Formats: sequence, C-alpha cells, structure tokens
Amino acid sequence: MSSNLDLFERIIITVIATKSLEKGVIDEKLIDQIINDYRMVFKQIHPISDIESALLKIKLTARYKISMDVGVAVYTEHEDWLQELKSRPKYNQFYWDRYTQYLRNSSKLNEKIIKSLDNVTDEIVNFFGNPTKDNLFQRRGLVIGDVQSGKTSNYIGLCCKAADAGYKVIILLTGTIESLRRQTQRRLDEGFVGFRTVPGVMRNPNKRENLGVGLINASQEPQVLTTCLSDFNIDMANGANIQIEGCPVPTLLVIKKNAFNLNNLITWIQNRMANDQKITAPILLIDDEADNASVNTGGAEVIKRINSQVRTLLNLFDRATYVGVTATPFANVFIRHNSVDEMLGDDLFPRDFIYSLNPPSNYIGVRRLFGSDSSDNESYFIEISDTEDWLPLRHKIDREVQELPESLKHAIRTFIITTAMRDIEDGENIKSKSMLINVSRYTNIQNQICEKTKNYIDTLKIDIESYGLSEKFIETETGKLLFNNFNELFNENNFKPQKLKWDDLKLSLNKSISTINVMAINQANSVGNLDYNKPKKLIVIGGNSLSRGITLEGLNVSYFYRRPMAYDTLLQMGRWFGYRDGYESLCKIYMSLAAKDDFAKASEISDDLRSEIEEMGSRGLTPRDFGLKVRHHPGLLAITARNKMINAQEITEQISISGQLIETVRLEIKDSESNYQTVENFCNSIKDQFENIEGSESRLIAKSINREIVVDLLNKFKFHNQQYGLTRFSNEESAIINFLRNANPSSKLDHPINFSLWDVCILGGSGSETEFIGNKFKLRIRTMKPTEQDKVVLIGNSRVADKRDDAVGLSNETIELIKKNTPKAFRFARSKEIGRPLLMIHLVEPKVKDMNKTIPKKMIALGLSFPMFDDTQETGLVRYKINTVLAEYMGLDEHNDDDGQDINVEIGA
Repeated sequence: MSSNLDLFERIIITVIATKSLEKGVIDEKLIDQIINDYRMVFKQIHPISDIESALLKIKLTARYKISMDVGVAVYTEHEDWLQELKSRPKYNQFYWDRYTQYLRNSSKLNEKIIKSLDNVTDEIVNFFGNPTKDNLFQRRGLVIGDVQSGKTSNYIGLCCKAADAGYKVIILLTGTIESLRRQTQRRLDEGFVGFRTVPGVMRNPNKRENLGVGLINASQEPQVLTTCLSDFNIDMANGANIQIEGCPVPTLLVIKKNAFNLNNLITWIQNRMANDQKITAPILLIDDEADNASVNTGGAEVIKRINSQVRTLLNLFDRATYVGVTATPFANVFIRHNSVDEMLGDDLFPRDFIYSLNPPSNYIGVRRLFGSDSSDNESYFIEISDTEDWLPLRHKIDREVQELPESLKHAIRTFIITTAMRDIEDGENIKSKSMLINVSRYTNIQNQICEKTKNYIDTLKIDIESYGLSEKFIETETGKLLFNNFNELFNENNFKPQKLKWDDLKLSLNKSISTINVMAINQANSVGNLDYNKPKKLIVIGGNSLSRGITLEGLNVSYFYRRPMAYDTLLQMGRWFGYRDGYESLCKIYMSLAAKDDFAKASEISDDLRSEIEEMGSRGLTPRDFGLKVRHHPGLLAITARNKMINAQEITEQISISGQLIETVRLEIKDSESNYQTVENFCNSIKDQFENIEGSESRLIAKSINREIVVDLLNKFKFHNQQYGLTRFSNEESAIINFLRNANPSSKLDHPINFSLWDVCILGGSGSETEFIGNKFKLRIRTMKPTEQDKVVLIGNSRVADKRDDAVGLSNETIELIKKNTPKAFRFARSKEIGRPLLMIHLVEPKVKDMNKTIPKKMIALGLSFPMFDDTQETGLVRYKINTVLAEYMGLDEHNDDDGQDINVEIGA
C-alpha cells in the first residue's frame, strides 16, 4: 500500500468516525458512500483505482463489524466513586481522551470497540481505591484476558484513567525478560507517555521525540523513570531529579520482575520517605503476567523474594491498588494451602475483585480454534506425524539434531509463500511477517535447529536466485516444492478481488526470501532483534522465552511439537492466538493430534473458568468463593506447575464434580476387550429397563438405576492412569468411586439431587453395525491417535460425547427452551428437571489415520455427567492423593527451563 493510499485510508477512517457520531451506526452502505465521495476529492493527489477501492471497502467493512462485550466481575462490597468524580465540572480526562484519539488515528480500533473499552476500563477503575480521598486503602484485584487478546491496550487505558482520576505513581511490572519489558515500555510510550523514552530525555525535554499520543497533545506529560532501552536505575532516577510527593503529574515506571531492580526501586523510594512516613501519593501497580514469578509459591527462593518485594513496594504507600493481569489465572486463585485463612493471607490474592475481559469478535483464540465449535477451523491445522524419530518428545539436552523433518520444511516453505503473497498485497507499505518454531525447551537444541533452518533457507535462496525467474524453475526440486505449497494455499484461500497467479508470485519470491532472517530466542542469543521498530521477516526458534507476553508481529505460520504440559503454560505458548485481520486465511498451525487435544482440553477448562465467574457474579459471591471453586475444579491438578502447588512427596488433592462431564478420552488398547465385556455384562443385567430415545435404535436409556451396580461397574472398568480421581493405584477404590458410593449432596438450585439413582444411556452413531445386548447399534465413529508406543489411543479433540448428549432424558419442551445449546446448559437443565447423575456408554468405532496400527474395530468409552450440587462444603468434594511418580507422568514434574529467562516453570520437554 502506497503512502498516498495510507493517507486516503486515514482520511476515510476519520470521516467514518465523525459520521458515526451523527448517524449512530456504521454499515456497508455508509462506508461505500464515503469511499466513493472522497475518491473524487482525492483524485487530484492520487487516483484511487477500483481494485484499491474494493480492497479498502472489504478491509473497513470487516473492521467495523468488530464488536466487544463488557466483561463480568466477582467482587466484594466497594465504594462507587468514579462516575461521581467524572461528573464534577473541573474533571479533566486528558490522558484518556488523547489515548482514544490515538486509537482512532492509528486505525487500531473502531468506535464500538473504543466505547466498549471505555465502559470496561470504567468498571475496573471503579474497583480501585478512590485516590481523591484521604482514607487509607490497600486494594487487590485481578483482570483476566485471553492470550494475545489486547490486554496491553486495556491496561494502558487503566493507566490513562487512573492518571486522570488522581493516581500519582503508576508502576507496570512486566515478565522476567528484558525484551518483553522494552516491548511494553514502547507501547506505554505511544499510548500514555507521548515521547520516546531514551536516557537523558527527562533532564532535557528539548531532546524529546514525540510519538503516539504526544503527536496529538503534548501539553501534559508524565514523568518517566524507565526507558525503552533500560530498566530502573538509581543513578538515572537521581539524575532526573523527580519528586513523587506533591507532583502535579503522574510518574510511570515499567519494570521487569527482577529481584535486583525491584530492590533498587524500594531503596530509592524509602530514601524519599520523610521520617519513615509512608508515601501519601496514591499508587497503581499493574502486574502483567501476574501468575508468573509474583505468586508466593513456597518454591525457589527467588520466586518468594519477588512476591515479598512486590508486597513491600505496595506497603510503602498509604493508598495502593494492585491489579494482576493474566490470561492464565490459575496460579493466582488456585492457591493450594490447607485453609481459607492461609489463602486469603497471601497479600496478592485478588480479594477485592476479579474481572474477566471479553475479547473482540475478530479475536482468534483457544475457544475459536480448539473449542466445541472449532470444526469449521480445520483449515488452520496441519498435522505433524514425522517428528518423533527426529526429536522425541522426551529428549536430552545433549541430543544432536539431524536434518529437518519434511513437515518442518513444508512449514518453512509455506511461510515463504505466504510472505511473498502478503508482500504483493502490501505494495510499498511492507509489514512484518513472522514464523514460530517451538519444539524444545533446551537452548542447545534450539540453536541447532536455528542453524539447520538457516541452511535450508539458504538452499532455497540459491535456487530461487538462480532459477526463480526462469520458465523452467518449476522443473527444479525447489520450484516443484514451492509450486505445490502455493497450490495448497491458493486452493484454500481464493479470497482476493483478482486471482494471484504463480507467475506473479515468482516475481516476489526472490525479494521476499532475501529479507527473511532466522533467529533463536533464548539465554544464549540476544533478544534485541525482536524489536519491530522497522518491519521484519523472521523465523523465530525458542522455548519458554517465547511463552510469556512476547508478541511476534505478523505471525502466520507456527510449528509446535511439545509434550503435554500444565495447561497454563500450554496456553501461554499459543503465540498464534491474536488478531490476523487481512491474512487470517493464510495462517497455518503445525502440531500433533495429541497437542491439539491438549489445547482442546485447555479450552474447555478456560471456558469453565469464565462460566464460573459469570455464575458467581450473578449470585453475588466474592473472590474468596471463586478462589475455592477453582482450587477444586476437576482436571485442574494439571493446571499449573507443581512448585505452584506444594513441594511434597505425596499431595492430597480436592476436586469438585458438580456440573461436570468426565470422559475416558484415553483408552488402553490392552484393556479394550475386557472393558467391552464388563460394560456389556452390566448392560445385560439391566437390559429390560432400557427404552429407545427419540425412536432411535442406536440410543437407549434406562432411568433410575440403583447406584450400587453403577458404582460396581466403574470399579471394575480399567481407566487410563491419567484419569484423575478415577484411577486405582492399589487395591483400594478410586477417590471418585469411593465418593459416589456414599455421596448425598444437597442442591444449590432449589431442586432435589439424588445420587442414589442413576440414568444410564447407550449411545451409538452412524458407523458400522454391531450387536450389543441383543440390539443392533451403529457405532460412533471417533478419530483416534495411537500414543505411548501404540499402547493407548487418544480420542480426537478430547471429546467422546456429542454436544447434545447431555440432553438425554430431558423433555422436548425443556430442550426447546434452552437458549444456549451447550453441554453445560443441558447439564444445568438436567440438574433442575431430573437431578440424577448420567452414565453415558459410547459404542465407538475407531478411525485411525494409519490403518496398519493394531487397533480394535470397536471399543467402549464412558462419560459421567453430574448434576450441579452444593460443593462449598467438604462433604461435596472428592479427596485423593498423588505421589511424585504420577506427578511426573502427568507432566507436573519440576523442570527449570534451560533458556534461563523465565522464572515460571514449564512442564515437560
């Protein structure tokens, strides 16, 4: 896109913003009219072609369809103070007004999004302590947003509104990596400070280079004690001659979670405390990636020290608000102590409020890619199946890496093709493009892969430079491979006003590939090259250092091959989440089926977490109740690293099964035949009680079955040893089975709950026909992946049941009334209408990609669907133990990352 076309786009956006205030609506007709009107005005500067006009119309129409709902909150009683303050005649929202103008000018957000951002930040700031009053306060809160979903824009908004309201010290704690701190400082420079922070500018304002909001209005600027080049430094702070008390403008610091730097800041502030009196200027401390390093884990000394330093820093001020910001809040609220008092005693626990952000409608996140409705997004994924011999999931630090596997070469070629395609569309206004390779946590291996990738890129470069413009290029090995990649992409992505031909792409290939750089991001390599001040084309290889807050600009190809790990770490590694406006259809994620299933489970847990916030908010419950709820969530045993639980040889866990569906998504092949026979014997024993569901012979239900025989079946069934709470590790019954034998929970919906009786359903599908308990059933076809040396099969997407299976037994009238046709909504309805647990028996026909694997032709899978009941008391919780051997098997072993940059512990190799 030329600079003239860029100018034309900015003019159109400004006019649309003005018209939207008049008309109250932005639609395709209005956009079309404004573009056509201003084409006539603009033609003397630069004629806008029909193609350019069509592309701009498509881009802006998509942009103005984007919407964002306000979030939901769980909170304790508090003072509503912000709206009253804003209604005062002399109230000036200088920082907020120029930030919203910057967002409009930079084409980042439309008016609907800005209005939603205004409402959301108002709600959150209102939970802060009131800075205009003299009463003392120490407020603690947590803001939850999705990975790469725009949390930074949100907390810049919080900084602006806090400054307008009267907060005089604003500290932004970033992660533990300097490149992330610098990236965050640059964002704050643009959205809050207004000038480029480099050493010396505070002492000499004439040297300042205005940018972002500073180009809109530089009449009022905050003091800054950190720069885009350096973290907090006592000598630099003393040289700036900055005062905190009595200063009319706020002071900003962007600091990484480093014990040395935090100690220096604490010392510097203490030296400014008159007679050891606390600072009276109100402070806002925003802790980005709050689950990383800030939580008092009781593990490594450095982690405890940072937690202590953050709390010490807050306690230097009479009036302080702490806000943690994270996409994975499990470590913050999943505090594994023995009593409620100990949990609440952690000063960073969000005791005052928890606010869950909703991402904009154009956000591509875990829910969209891996959730229950993700079947329409299969085009994003390319399965990795050739990597285990090259680099096993469990590998040692000294492994020697051989030639790249074909799947990785394919991914690199895909990146080259998409880069060339996007360069053509960019024209003169080239933007950054990135590829991610994440296959090992070890620096040594990352560096080897980096060299192999460089060599492969160099080979392709030589062939493209030598033969790229020749008609015979397609006859060369490189030409054939690139042409095949091009055809694969083009068949899926015919989205342009004009068709892109191979000959057009060839002209761009040489220029595009010549500017691609390959780099590793870890302890042994500088992270400075991730500075996107100028557009860059990067293939980035890394491990944990890329799992926290780092944004890879223009990322559209990701290659991810890692073993299952803690869900919080897994989600943080999803750098491919985010916004891909304009090139979404070119994005590809290379990953194994097992990793895809892990993300699907993480999606389910993430959705459940948000649902709990919504439910608890509607019931007026507090963060204390929410913290306890998350602690007892089923499956969350593997939600975070074991050093964020407790360090013990044997861990006693508590989980709740209220309103949950537990399924056997992993099935041992050796136990398949015996499990099938066990379940068939059980069904034969109650054969006369089965009746058809909706007239289907492949769906039967037996109602009000005595719990003793159901529990006996579960006790005989051989569960995979990763089936938390159901697996037996001795002759004793499993924890859940023991709980079910005696459970008599009370309802929390004012409807009777009866665990002494169960409903049992047999569910078939549309596959091959089989005979079961004298009836003919069609089997349920389920995609399966052999794992663990082909001893276990993993059911694709980590789901056995169909979305509506939880509705079994409900009346048609009830089903019609349910607005959200989700499993959770159906379980809620079953809780009210029926009140009994449901045992699902799935007759499954495995669908395996490699038919040479020895997989049974039919298998049995189970699902346990529980009604919602009161789980706030000990009697409503399942207690079980886990030892370190099982913790390691489940991916909960403690491994320090060889990158040496993330204090947060990653699980697995």
